[in-house]
Amino acid sequence: MVFRGDEIVKAKVERVGAHCPEQAYITVSKSCVMGCKFCLLPRMSPQRRTIPEIIDIIEKASDIKAISLTSGVLNSPEEEIENMCNVIKAVTNYGLPIGVSVYPVEGCSTKLKKAGASEVKYDVQTMNRKIYRRMCPKSSLEERLEGLNEGVEVFGKGNVSSNIIIGLGEKDEEVICWIEELCEMGVVPILRTLQGKVAEGKRPSPERLIYLTSELKDALSRHDLDPTKAKTMCLACGGCDLVPFLDL
Repeated sequence: MVFRGDEIVKAKVERVGAHCPEQAYITVSKSCVMGCKFCLLPRMSPQRRTIPEIIDIIEKASDIKAISLTSGVLNSPEEEIENMCNVIKAVTNYGLPIGVSVYPVEGCSTKLKKAGASEVKYDVQTMNRKIYRRMCPKSSLEERLEGLNEGVEVFGKGNVSSNIIIGLGEKDEEVICWIEELCEMGVVPILRTLQGKVAEGKRPSPERLIYLTSELKDALSRHDLDPTKAKTMCLACGGCDLVPFLDL
């Protein structure tokens, strides 16, 4: 990159496997009945990729080291888990780590692990109860937190991650407390920048993100959690977020 005649940084463009470098990152159900106000999926018409379609994406991807599967909720969280387990079973023959991001329900981690998943991501979105009720009126923060606890029990410390959206009206001191709570559970928090226009929301400044990511880095160090060890999904990609120990 050249700025005012001077080369300021040199880099190479990474090849994309499917959606991100070195992974086949696939959205299974591309719509959602949960209605979270910051998400595009609830506004999309109901649709779900079939297993043959998913396999075709994987087959066409090049130089991948992992398969990552994310999903909205097409009908119900329970039905989505069952469908995801069928998808996982259909792609285990590639011998690659499989990461999964779904809305968690009781017992889902055991089912996903048995099907062949190696890492999971259950997003809390925000842990401010008032903001959560306004932004995610059809889901339960408690259910998400219970899912994270169960996820760590099943997949182990450091193999579970969770998005915290920054920009929904939360305060920095709240975010720092949430980071600490998740790290104590053995969950790796991901600070996700609010995208698009959301009522009462505001995209965070670069300075705010750097500050909060520095706080996240300190918390991860204290709890012996290393996001750079993730083999799948957002932490392994790093395209949307600042990853501690990699970017900062």
